[in-house]
Amino acid sequence: MSLYMFVIAACLGLSVALAYGYYQLNLRLKSAHQVILGLQNDVSALCAGAVGVSKHLDKIEDQSRYLSDRQDQINVSVSDDRPYIQAMRMAEKGMDAEELMSTCDLSREEAGLIHALHAGHKDSKEIVGLDISFE
Repeated sequence: MSLYMFVIAACLGLSVALAYGYYQLNLRLKSAHQVILGLQNDVSALCAGAVGVSKHLDKIEDQSRYLSDRQDQINVSVSDDRPYIQAMRMAEKGMDAEELMSTCDLSREEAGLIHALHAGHKDSKEIVGLDISFE
């Protein structure tokens, strides 16, 4: 009989040990589940942030393209004005309209107008090729 009691006691001890192990595993599973939920929330927040950053980057790229195009327009505009700027400086130094025409590749009217404005002429008759009278 003592052998049966020993076997029953051993089975009861094993049952208690297994129940405790199951309890510990259940606690770990709940803890792991909480960690997984937290990580899922973090990933969701990162994805939402990435979408926001992506939209912001798209906006910045659009602005950059606009500014680049605008800069190109300004550069073209500035390069188109260079013969006129050179002609103005030449007229201020006393060169006549004919020299402005040949040097800066300007039409007779353009050269005459620049010469009139920047050489300080008051008499419109001295202006080459212009039919404009200043009063």
